Amino acid sequence: MKWRFSFRRGLLGAFAVLILTSGAVSCGFFAVTDQVLVSFPPGNVCAGSAGSLERWNVCWTGEGGDVYSRTVEKGRALQMRVPRECPLILAAYPVLQVNTAFCLKPAGCVLSALERPAAGLRISLNWVDGFAAEFLLGLAEQGADPASLNIARFRREASFRSLGNPWTLDAVKLAEDVCGGRLRVYSFKLLPVHNVALPLPAGKWYSDFPPEPYMESGPSGWNGPLTEGLHRFYRPADNTAALASVNAEGAAVLQIVPPEVLP
Repeated sequence: MKWRFSFRRGLLGAFAVLILTSGAVSCGFFAVTDQVLVSFPPGNVCAGSAGSLERWNVCWTGEGGDVYSRTVEKGRALQMRVPRECPLILAAYPVLQVNTAFCLKPAGCVLSALERPAAGLRISLNWVDGFAAEFLLGLAEQGADPASLNIARFRREASFRSLGNPWTLDAVKLAEDVCGGRLRVYSFKLLPVHNVALPLPAGKWYSDFPPEPYMESGPSGWNGPLTEGLHRFYRPADNTAALASVNAEGAAVLQIVPPEVLP
């Protein structure tokens, strides 16, 4: 009994030393959070809407895949505490003071737990990773933990397979393969592309994906390739928006939304 008592007393003493020194020595068993500074894409959000940014609506994943949100005013960075052992998936939606029929795709970042230390405590969002961030946040909101996927590879494949514009990927096919446990590199399939003619009024039109160059429409409209689905365009000269929908047969329907009186 004396040996057992001494052992227990020694063990409790060791615990006391560990607890007292845990602030100075990291033993790897205590959860650690990092203060992360998130910066938004620099310069004009959209070349045609300079000065129209009002704020960012930000969503991100926390521990266990929970989704949090916050509003950040223009010109400010976002400071947040993030568990070091968890991945960081963040999407930032710009809110513009322009025609309400037009909105931009989100900027974002997707970092696995292993990538977090290498990224440091300052993270810059970019437009390309906005797709992966929105897709993975959608999984989290449906109750799935994105950490169950290799999110770093998901991010890389989304960018590589789409040649830098992941919004041209078939998100429905991706979601089906993820939910069915069939996610492979071949799941990152491009949407069909059709050559369409749009009777856009003459001028410079900007898409909802800021890295894309503007389209120049002439007196007879605009002709060129578009993927299937819905596209949003904006003409800053008179605050006009346009919605173009392309179906599986390549037929396009265009809706011009006239300028609005902004508050």
